[in-house]
Amino acid sequence: MIYNAVYINFIKSKKLKKMMRVLLTILILISQFTLFAQNKDDDNRPKIGLVLSGGGAKGFAYVGVLKAMEEAGIRPDYITGTSIGSIIGGLYAIGYTPDQLDTLIRAVDWGVVLSNNVPLPYISFEEKEYYNRYLITLPFVDKKLTLPSGIIEGQMLSDLLNLLTWPAMKYDSFDDFPIPFRCIATDVSTGQTIIFKSGSLASALRASMSIPSAFTAVDLDSTLVVDGGILDNFPVREVRKMGADFVIGFNVSSGLSNAKDIGSLAGILTQISMFESLKRMNEDVDSSDFYIKLDLEGYETADFGSTEQILAIGDKIGKENEQRFKDLAKALDIKPKKQEYIKLKPDSIMIGEITVAGNVLVPEKLILSKLAITTGKLVSQEDVESAILRVYGLYSFKKVVYNIKPSTLNDEEFILQIRVVEKQPANLKASVHYDNIFSAGVVLNFTLRNILGRGSRALFVGDISENPRFRFDYLKYFGARERLALEFTYNFLKLDIPQYEEGKKIDVLASTTNRFGLLIRSTHSLKHSFIGGINYTMNRQKYNFSTVLPEQIKNVDFNNFKLVAGVIKNSLNDRNYPTKGRQTLFYINYVFENNYNAHLNDGYESIQPAIDSLVTDLTPDGYGRMYFSHRAYYHFFEKFQMIGGISFGTTISTEKNTSTIFEEYNIGGNQMVTIFDTQMLGLHYAELIEPNFVKISVLLQNVLFKNIYLRYGAQLLSYYPYIPIDNLSLFDFNDMIDNYSMVGYGFQIRYKSVIGPISFGMSGNSRDKYIRYYFQLGFSMNFND
Repeated sequence: MIYNAVYINFIKSKKLKKMMRVLLTILILISQFTLFAQNKDDDNRPKIGLVLSGGGAKGFAYVGVLKAMEEAGIRPDYITGTSIGSIIGGLYAIGYTPDQLDTLIRAVDWGVVLSNNVPLPYISFEEKEYYNRYLITLPFVDKKLTLPSGIIEGQMLSDLLNLLTWPAMKYDSFDDFPIPFRCIATDVSTGQTIIFKSGSLASALRASMSIPSAFTAVDLDSTLVVDGGILDNFPVREVRKMGADFVIGFNVSSGLSNAKDIGSLAGILTQISMFESLKRMNEDVDSSDFYIKLDLEGYETADFGSTEQILAIGDKIGKENEQRFKDLAKALDIKPKKQEYIKLKPDSIMIGEITVAGNVLVPEKLILSKLAITTGKLVSQEDVESAILRVYGLYSFKKVVYNIKPSTLNDEEFILQIRVVEKQPANLKASVHYDNIFSAGVVLNFTLRNILGRGSRALFVGDISENPRFRFDYLKYFGARERLALEFTYNFLKLDIPQYEEGKKIDVLASTTNRFGLLIRSTHSLKHSFIGGINYTMNRQKYNFSTVLPEQIKNVDFNNFKLVAGVIKNSLNDRNYPTKGRQTLFYINYVFENNYNAHLNDGYESIQPAIDSLVTDLTPDGYGRMYFSHRAYYHFFEKFQMIGGISFGTTISTEKNTSTIFEEYNIGGNQMVTIFDTQMLGLHYAELIEPNFVKISVLLQNVLFKNIYLRYGAQLLSYYPYIPIDNLSLFDFNDMIDNYSMVGYGFQIRYKSVIGPISFGMSGNSRDKYIRYYFQLGFSMNFND
């Protein structure tokens, strides 16, 4: 207490106050002198410019050289780049470290990014069934069928660049970046270079990498721009204009290729277009003060599948030049400075305004509905990326790009600018298929979007084969926020379904079905859809060899109405080759107005009344059906998954006659021709047709190579004849196990080919020991193959 009192009095003394003022003045003078000395040193040091050439995938090697440069304490004052050099340089300029760039490059699936395919999870639920199942798409332009361009629109590349450049949205000018930056593109209209120095960094990088014959040109409203490498693949002059006194240049470009090595028309055109740039490049290389030519012999600009190897070469070249960088740092008297680097998970922002441009056929209300971003609320980077892909998932656009810029009205808000490029409203798609059950066929799909009403889609799909099929599917969005759709469908199926006894073919069921449906479905989610409505089915059946029906009966009609309600969930990462995700189907049907009729062969008219009486006894009143199916992929290792699944179907009725004919479930095979079919190892397609069943499945999947998938395992199936719901005492569990259960086992190997999946499988079951095989190739009209 005494010490505290003395201390307080001392502090309050005038003498101490005077001493503290003097000390504070001295500290300020010292700090100002130190700062002045540092600034003077910085002013005297030559300004360093870094130039990165174009060169496609080979540009990933820059990362290793940047690591070595930074370890020597060298950090440039200015950066310029072209094509891949602009991407690496631009990200480095806004604050990414070389180590962060290394991690990001390894994490990207470049096969997806550099294609026109968007992963299935980002496709609108109502479009998933038709997505990525055709070999070719031919657009109608001015009512004429035209060939596809074969050029990558770059949706996924644009999304990736927007994701990575998110932190740059706060800058008005590229000069405001932690390191001032420029990137180069080529104006198609004037043949002149375009220097990007402000605006959207993502758009600038995408324009600089718009390689002719590979990517579409970027629309800048007044002109189109393509890859800057056409005119200036090594922009030394531009970095000197920015103020660089000393130029460090990294180059992965291989120069002119030997005529025999070009190999394609696209390669010839690319080389011709680069003549002027390559001539200029020799002069710019000579004018560099510090130059490294990265030797990537054996790798091409398109080798994005060799990311690991190219990064490793970059690290090796960086280490080989470590001493050169250290000597340079010493010669330029560079003092290492602490740098601020970027956060890989940036902060959320508030969107104050949303604008949409480029849409003519697709209503803005529908775009905003899919976007599902509310102004005045915080959104994360992931929120915006998912929103943009939901809009693209409408499948009405070639491309959906966006830009985020600060609001001029509120410093805390941003403007989300969306620009869409609509597809041609009419397209013809085609695929081929073959399997050993239903033979070969050609599938044609004629799609009309926003022609039969704005915000609508109409599909005419046909399978020209021995088992012909046709589908008309019309969908029209409606509701205050366009989150519902009215869907009218018509399906025609003519199938010759082999009938088996212990795996051996004994007959053929000729089934012809006409089904009309009117449904309302939810469309707000990418992962699920609720469905409700009514359909009417007309089915005619006959057996070719009369092994099931008496020879007097020519065919039988089964007609009914159904009230339908259900939910479908799908988060699979790929429609044809899934390795992760889940798929769930749950449907409840109420079947009513059942109308069965048996038609007799000529000469048996006298027994028609008796047959009609029998058919009446076998025709049910209204009854219910419940179907559930779920499968999920569980990852143990990167290329090894377990697929767990459970399915069941049941018939709910109070009919006393256990011989009553209900609409039953097809069980068996590798195919799901319709949504209610159940795949089963050890059985051919529809080898069992039962009113009640449950199936448990455990399969393992190995991704043997990049495009080869091996699946194997076992499935337990139990089924049971119809039992009235009010007399369940008839059910005998032991009877089901002994007489109505089996284990199916087998394998399937699937190859991802240019014409679609190629599958071969063999399987058997615990009851008859007969081995079934299955072969399939291409894309069919089945719900699932």
